[in-house]
Amino acid sequence: MITILRRSCFFLALIALSACQYAGETTLDQVEDVGPPLNAEVIGSGDATLALVLPFEGSNAATAKQIRNGAVLAHEHLSADKLKLAIVNAGSPDYSDLKTTSLVALYAPDNKVHSSPPGRAVNVSLGDKPLTKDGLSMVASDMDSLVAGLRFASPSGAPVVVLAPETQSDADLEALAKKVGGTVEIIKYAKNAKGTALAKSIESVGDITAVGFVESNSKVVEIAAALKRLKSKPVIIGHTGWGQSLVGNPKMRDAIVARPDSSSWGFVTERYQKKFGENPTEMSLYGFDIVAVAAGLVRQHGSRAITRKRLGDSKGFKGAAGAFRFTKDGTVERLYEITKIDGGKLTVIKREKSFSAAANRVNATQSGLSMHVRKLESRYGVSLFERSWAGVEPTEAGHIFYKRAVEVLSATAKAEESLRELSGAISDHIRIGLMPSFTGTILSFTMMRFTSEFPSVRVTIEEAYSATLSNLVSEGALDFAIVPAVDSDLGLESTLMAVDRECLVCAGNSKIADLKQVRLADMSPLKLIVPTAVNVRRGRIEHYLAVNGIEVAELMELDAMMGTLDLVANSDWLSILPSVLSRPDRDGCKRRFIPLIDPSMSVEYMRISNKAQPMGRAAQAFSDVLQEELNTALEFET
Repeated sequence: MITILRRSCFFLALIALSACQYAGETTLDQVEDVGPPLNAEVIGSGDATLALVLPFEGSNAATAKQIRNGAVLAHEHLSADKLKLAIVNAGSPDYSDLKTTSLVALYAPDNKVHSSPPGRAVNVSLGDKPLTKDGLSMVASDMDSLVAGLRFASPSGAPVVVLAPETQSDADLEALAKKVGGTVEIIKYAKNAKGTALAKSIESVGDITAVGFVESNSKVVEIAAALKRLKSKPVIIGHTGWGQSLVGNPKMRDAIVARPDSSSWGFVTERYQKKFGENPTEMSLYGFDIVAVAAGLVRQHGSRAITRKRLGDSKGFKGAAGAFRFTKDGTVERLYEITKIDGGKLTVIKREKSFSAAANRVNATQSGLSMHVRKLESRYGVSLFERSWAGVEPTEAGHIFYKRAVEVLSATAKAEESLRELSGAISDHIRIGLMPSFTGTILSFTMMRFTSEFPSVRVTIEEAYSATLSNLVSEGALDFAIVPAVDSDLGLESTLMAVDRECLVCAGNSKIADLKQVRLADMSPLKLIVPTAVNVRRGRIEHYLAVNGIEVAELMELDAMMGTLDLVANSDWLSILPSVLSRPDRDGCKRRFIPLIDPSMSVEYMRISNKAQPMGRAAQAFSDVLQEELNTALEFET
């Protein structure tokens, strides 16, 4: 029973945490016209038919081929000989031989239907607008993407600005503002408007959190560059219409783009590569999904299962291009992930909650995790989660179960520790997580003392940044970890270890090396080394620079602490680092750590542990020695 409790407790915690920061890049290939040309064909057998209507010639033929390939792949794996797939030429569509057509999927970039599809069939557009009366559309619009990005940047309804060309429909902009919620200021501009003038207009609005762009052309770059010079440094929000010319432009770094969830891309990508010798595009995934939905309905409910009513089920569908559902007006509503432009690519920083995310965290399968939870719910006749197309949320019963399970597991761990205490000597294997700023400074002193006092204890040190360490603690892989102050996540116990001050770090022979303290506003513009966007320190440093009007001439991203220190010691590059790192540089010959003032900047070091796994005597003893060494290092610097 303890094993069941432990697994269930971890799963509840992981699902609740699965929307936390995610570090990783995900990309799909650009459209390439490879392989044989498109031809009319009927694939497979079955009593229901899906007609995929595509342009065989012209500028959109390459994209159409990608859609066809995705559809063929889905049909091969999912149709079970119950669904025929017909590839139809949009230039001269012929439905005469397709007597059992239940679903017509149309890719028409010009938003025109050149021939009426069978009247009894449901029509789905592989674009962002339905093409027929009572039709549906598979692709979310750029406006929907912009709304999702603005909501992320302003979760509490803080003021945002939306920039749009003067030709943009007022009705569209009003609808967008309503979906975003909170305070939305709409600013329209003429084609010849200057970026600097628009930036001043935005600054006059007041305290703005973010600026969203409706357009996706070179004008965006000009305006974004002007916005970055503002003292308020509003977050720049783009949308899925931004192509590589914007994503790859260095001036657009750190802009936010919400796009359909990519967490399921891997499932299709591997099979697509094997069959077609190339990576899928996003349109390939839409082709896969429309066939997957149709095949699933036919397999479950028979050949007449594909109806407008079933497709409009509010529970929605989980596809290769993410979870989605069709709304009453026929447009699609999709789950989004939040990405940040970094190095010319979109880096995922936030995803929605799901069993899949939790399963990945514990190296389990999504089906196994779901089955485990359902068995538990069935045994006791309660629901632990509210399930919807948008993911899962713990119910009141789920929260209560988690709380009680944590208490039971905690009591069990304490009982086991009591048995170890009866043996007299402390002997155990402890696993500790430390940030690079600790492993490079106070770890050696801590290890020498601890191994001398407790020779029977085996110690494993995991060096990583805070996001990784927090995940490992929540999964029970570490006894405790030291991280900067973070929001209290479900399942983590936080204890303050110390407060450190941030310093400007320069080479020992730098012209500023003799300063006792430094005000960065007096020194700008700076050549500054900072961590990458996935590091929690990056946001704190950027906020400090923005709030205090500190200009940066050159920026280098480096997530390697020893590499940063070495580069600073041998160049004119500077960095902002905590004083605990200065212990090896007390003589100031290689590097100088100069405290920041007006204002000062500090960092809190927190010890985090898992509530369900109380720290044992050995881990507590290591924590005590680490605390003393940390105090010694900080007292010296003070």
